Amino acid sequence: MKEGLLLKDWHIDKVSEAYLRLLKIDALLYSRKTDYQMVKIFKNETLGKVLVIDDDIQLVEMDEWVYHEALVHPALFTHPKPSRIAIIGGGDGGALREALKHPCVKEVFLVDIDREVVEACRRLLPEVHGGSFDDPRVKFLHLDGRLFLEDPPRKFHGILIDLTEPTRGPSKELYSKPFYELAKRSLTDDGVISLQAGSAMFHWKEGPSPILCYSILTSLFPIVRPYLVGIPSFGSLWCFLMASKRLDPLKVSRRALVKRMMERGIKTRYYTPELHRALFTLPRFFLEGFEIAKKNS
Repeated sequence: MKEGLLLKDWHIDKVSEAYLRLLKIDALLYSRKTDYQMVKIFKNETLGKVLVIDDDIQLVEMDEWVYHEALVHPALFTHPKPSRIAIIGGGDGGALREALKHPCVKEVFLVDIDREVVEACRRLLPEVHGGSFDDPRVKFLHLDGRLFLEDPPRKFHGILIDLTEPTRGPSKELYSKPFYELAKRSLTDDGVISLQAGSAMFHWKEGPSPILCYSILTSLFPIVRPYLVGIPSFGSLWCFLMASKRLDPLKVSRRALVKRMMERGIKTRYYTPELHRALFTLPRFFLEGFEIAKKNS
């Protein structure tokens, strides 16, 4: 394969320093350098539409619902009645779509610094946002998430942090103790935070983002629960973290989860009440890493 053909017709996904994957670009739908980042949207015959920011895959149509359901529903079903939600990042609208499935949610602030990303996803990724951008419960703010949390309009029952990878890019500064302190201050006493913390396999070795995020959160919150989800298009097990001042996802019974799901009339493809508790059952290597981090925090 010639180098020119490779660069023109394929996306090179750098999973780690020594691991690259190739995704065929069957049709390039969008390519633009915004004020903040390089954004591409293309079609792949196997994966469907693909959103890439600064060369990192943010989602693919084939399995984005796994990621977004895993980010949103464990947190929002842990809360008995979440009505005020903030999403930091999430410009593709996938997390917004899932949050709005909860009829008890009356207000969502979508805070994404890059207006051009939101507008491109609104036009080109209706399969992802599902019309959620037009829901009257949504308020859009295009500013830095840290600035938003420094002076939030009110306190939130849920803060969903849906940023690009913590190991590189403009979101790196938001994976920090000052940012999480602002998030904690912006929560109600029974509020929950949910976030993705990067690869459980590769980022750990090349900059241990899951452990760093866990260490920061455990220094701020009495309850911090890591969980793992397999995301095929990300090429790895993916780490998520949930934190709260009061609510523990492991103490919500299956009966309560089933009741909440039925009352809210929510249909999912990945999340179930049975899966809820299983998500937080971690393999030995991960438990050992978090135990070390906890001792050192």
